Amino acid sequence: MRNVVRSTLIAGLTGTLMVSVAWAGIGLVPVPDPAGEVESSATTVLERLSDEPRETPARGAGPGSAPTLAEGQMLVGAAKTSLLPRPQDMQERFPGARWEQNAELCKPLAPEYIQRLLEDTATEVDHLASAGSPWPENPNCLYMGGYGLGPMNPITSFDEENGLWVRSIAIGDGTDLAVLTVIDGEGWLWDYANKCDDCGTKQISDALAADPELKARGMKAESFNLHATHSHTSMDFLGGWGFVPDWYMAQATETITSTVKQAVLSMEAAVVETGKQDARKHSSERRGTYRSAEEPELTWLRAIAVDSKKKQPRTIATMGAFAAHPVTEDAGSGVARADFPGYFATRAEERFGGIGMHFMTGLGNVTGRGLRAPV
Repeated sequence: MRNVVRSTLIAGLTGTLMVSVAWAGIGLVPVPDPAGEVESSATTVLERLSDEPRETPARGAGPGSAPTLAEGQMLVGAAKTSLLPRPQDMQERFPGARWEQNAELCKPLAPEYIQRLLEDTATEVDHLASAGSPWPENPNCLYMGGYGLGPMNPITSFDEENGLWVRSIAIGDGTDLAVLTVIDGEGWLWDYANKCDDCGTKQISDALAADPELKARGMKAESFNLHATHSHTSMDFLGGWGFVPDWYMAQATETITSTVKQAVLSMEAAVVETGKQDARKHSSERRGTYRSAEEPELTWLRAIAVDSKKKQPRTIATMGAFAAHPVTEDAGSGVARADFPGYFATRAEERFGGIGMHFMTGLGNVTGRGLRAPV
């Protein structure tokens, strides 16, 4: 991989290892000022797009499997898929699948109800026992993660403005490949002891590496990196605050896999720009009882398609990386939201086109100065 993308990729990968174990916090940072670094970056992109590509195939690329790359170019692809629950599409594998959207029916179950389940129906008890959650919640409900302990905040609807998504960006040079995937969720585990035998990051990595089409593009198990935004008003995939229905866990897993495949198979020649901007001034310490290190800068990466017209560069993807807790939304509303990572991604897509995504790095002890800061 080329040095131009290393700093941003490393920041994102560090976040992958740190976010899932963090607890409550708050944070916000705007995307870079388009009148500053982004404008100068776009100028560089236009200059690079005017270069004539060399008539040599990308390293490791077979006939028809990858475009020609010029000096300073890389292969980049991106895709996103909605996480809106679709129980109607999962009926064949999970008969009776449904999403309970009545908050009154999503409260933690009383001990006497558990006793009745033991007496009346082994099916429900088996489901609860295999769900991977220590909480006897209603197994048809979705819950937010990160507030208090146990299934406290049921999800009854999804944000219609920014939505909740799986987003992927694939970056390679014809030999090496890195896929960064972000899910709008509180967290995701490497391996699940009870919930499933195919939905951990480890199993997803192996499945992707075994796909013949992806292998032809350089996909290996270690190429795949899955990251959660840690938004506390999105779904809890960890089991600390409830769990998701089995059918929805399967839907989310399939969404991750299909989105990665779309990103990798759509890779095309691109120039990649990176930059950074001071963002510490937009946040402050959340708690005075302890200090926690955070990154003072927002780093960003943008991929521009080589086949773009000189005066109209086409953005494939824009990725930002910053450390902050995304708990700026109202957990009591019942609305699942991606919080500021979702707002960042949406605004990046509106402003620059392509796929926008936010990679949370070391969360730190920071609070934002308002969710919808000027971008």
